[in-house]
Amino acid sequence: MGLISRFSIFKKPEHRKFDPIPRFYNPEKEYIEDKLANVHKREDEKYANIKSNIRRNFRDNRAGFGMSKHKIGRDKSSNLRLVIILILIIAMTYYLLTKYFVNIESLIK
Repeated sequence: MGLISRFSIFKKPEHRKFDPIPRFYNPEKEYIEDKLANVHKREDEKYANIKSNIRRNFRDNRAGFGMSKHKIGRDKSSNLRLVIILILIIAMTYYLLTKYFVNIESLIK
């Protein structure tokens, strides 16, 4: 292995050198990074939930021809309330007119 191995045509690979980069442990920095990661994770989950809610609403609206089941129920109850109020107003007007209209006619003549 002496002289002939030193002058070969093919170069032998050298061993790899290990140069460690000195790093220092900073518990405060690690704590802050963990907190930030948790906040970002919660925000991502919140936005994912909002995104899924929007998708679900679009799907429900498309299936219900533009109206969700909740909105249809709410509209029905408000329409029913409106009809009841109109009936009460008409009944009160009829009662007042039949009771007091006779007196108004006599006052006019």
